[in-house]
Amino acid sequence: QAKDFGWGGWKLQSGLTDFRINFSTMPSYLSRPSTEAIFDSAFSTLQGAGNGILFHNAGTSTESTATNDNQNTILWRTLPASYVAITYIWTDGNGRLKDADTIFNRRYHWSYTSYNGRNDCGGSKASFDLRNIATHEFGHWMGLGDLYNSAAKDLTMYGYTNRGELKKDSL
Repeated sequence: QAKDFGWGGWKLQSGLTDFRINFSTMPSYLSRPSTEAIFDSAFSTLQGAGNGILFHNAGTSTESTATNDNQNTILWRTLPASYVAITYIWTDGNGRLKDADTIFNRRYHWSYTSYNGRNDCGGSKASFDLRNIATHEFGHWMGLGDLYNSAAKDLTMYGYTNRGELKKDSL
């Protein structure tokens, strides 16, 4: 609902945007069906704002790091403590997305909680909510940049987060 947003400088290709998940890198306490459903929900939130941009789960990946290989991949790795997750973007010569890879930090505990639309206090204070962070990170796939001013603290693309936060689940 905010009047401002940060543009990352790239756009999606037209048509279907496939993504793949490397489940072999996922923490063992997470379930594959729940994780797929969470990612589908995060992409659905963004797709609704994009008037018909389609994200398609194209199956599994064996990619274990961010690589410019024309395959949009979601995976887990141990990252520096200052990163909860990170998205790498590669574009073609026309500023269109060529490859996006999102890495969730294995250093942290992840949970599944749904935002209740009323407040930000429903999440587990001991973990990061996967949908909350996924919706933010997948916003980068669409060309949205991080926002860092305090006026943007309640927006999906705000570049900081906390354990237990749920407000980025929805735009």
